[in-house]
Amino acid sequence: MDKLRKIGLWVWNNKERLAFGLLAIILTVQVYRVMSQEIEQPPLPTPKPGEPKEYVVEPPPAPPESDNYSSLVERNPFSYYSSVMGAGSQGTDGEDNIQLLDIQRAPDGGYAARIYTKAAKWYKEGESFESYVLLRIDPEQQLVEVRSDKTGTTLTLRMQP
Repeated sequence: MDKLRKIGLWVWNNKERLAFGLLAIILTVQVYRVMSQEIEQPPLPTPKPGEPKEYVVEPPPAPPESDNYSSLVERNPFSYYSSVMGAGSQGTDGEDNIQLLDIQRAPDGGYAARIYTKAAKWYKEGESFESYVLLRIDPEQQLVEVRSDKTGTTLTLRMQP
């Protein structure tokens, strides 16, 4: 009885090692089964003696049309909130800089303008942001009119090339 008790205590104290050893043995057996199987591959078609061999050659990628990649960056959903200018940049008179970045047709048929103040965001006509109100968007001339509530003036912003 004393020997069974010693064996039971040894098994209890080394149960983690025994479980690890058992799992290692099972893994080894499974790896051996996979590695010992012969892989049957279908035979490759052999061309007849008079037939030419066919090779598929992919054409090289087309070169870019221009070096202007701005459309790739501007339409990227991950760069929606990225800033164009440094955060907290101020104009000469102490007022925040405001800049028109882009004008695009909105899904509802109107137009939306991407304007940078502290961050670049899209706004529609009549929408207010920070201390400004977007009054008018003119996509043909690439300009917008914005009223500043701080100074009470109307600013005309043009897209810079």
